[in-house]
Amino acid sequence: MIHPSRTTHAATLLAIFVAAPAALAQVAPPPPAKPDPTPEYVRPDAVPVAPKNLRSPVNVEDVQYTPLVQIDSDGTIIRLTLPADFAALERNPLIDDDTRIAMRSALDDRRARVEANIVSNASTMVEVDAGLLETIQGIASNDEEGQLRLQAVQEMIRPLLVGVPLGEDLRALGVLDDRQAALNDKIGREYKSALLEEVRDNFSPKPGDPVSQVDLLLREAFAQQLAEPVWTYHQMLLAASEDIQSAIRVVSLDEQQQGRVRPIVRALEAATTDQGRLNLMRDLMAILSPTQQRELLQFAANLDN
Repeated sequence: MIHPSRTTHAATLLAIFVAAPAALAQVAPPPPAKPDPTPEYVRPDAVPVAPKNLRSPVNVEDVQYTPLVQIDSDGTIIRLTLPADFAALERNPLIDDDTRIAMRSALDDRRARVEANIVSNASTMVEVDAGLLETIQGIASNDEEGQLRLQAVQEMIRPLLVGVPLGEDLRALGVLDDRQAALNDKIGREYKSALLEEVRDNFSPKPGDPVSQVDLLLREAFAQQLAEPVWTYHQMLLAASEDIQSAIRVVSLDEQQQGRVRPIVRALEAATTDQGRLNLMRDLMAILSPTQQRELLQFAANLDN
């Protein structure tokens, strides 16, 4: 547990990321500035009319479904290989076969948007995949360096975020109706909230360790926001690995890079598992310049077209 003497800022972050999981839909902003004085009340001439397009909350509490939360033998939540909102589509009993067929084009379009963001922010994506979120620490102690690092991470990852939850996106496109979209968001949100609660409950402070409970909660919250772009990035790397010789030609390696990349290419051609190929592609991306990273990722994106 966080000690009561820790800062109000830390307590606020805990409230945002644990007591109110719905706030995960947005990146946590820096502490707000002092508000302006409240203006003097002026009675309106007429009572404003609420816009007619506001939707009432959709009740899906009566719908039975298989939760995404599954517990392994040591009592921890089994991590999904798919982003939670995508996995929720498979568990959503309100989505019939015809709707699943109709979703394909919309999902392809969404993936294309995510891929474009990744290509445009290739070097940031490489940093995220290499453990950027692990640099978040010192937040609960109000460490100035930690606060500045948190703000820097927020600004770095912002262009990668999709912004619109999958269910809401598909509803806005007319692919899902209100109940289908609401249930999908509920299934995914339930899983993400459970992960945050697990991080909170399993935290055990270690003497001399600067990483606090708040740091771990923030890391998990940002990881959830980045789940879709990270998963898409991994799929792009795996796609490029299937034609690695063509991918290498696209990026125009210099002589020094060629010597470092050659054994990676040989290992890729002999690799038999996706995880093995993914790890090798990460090694390859670390050798490339930011421009070359964009070129390789654009090559991968073009493979889907």
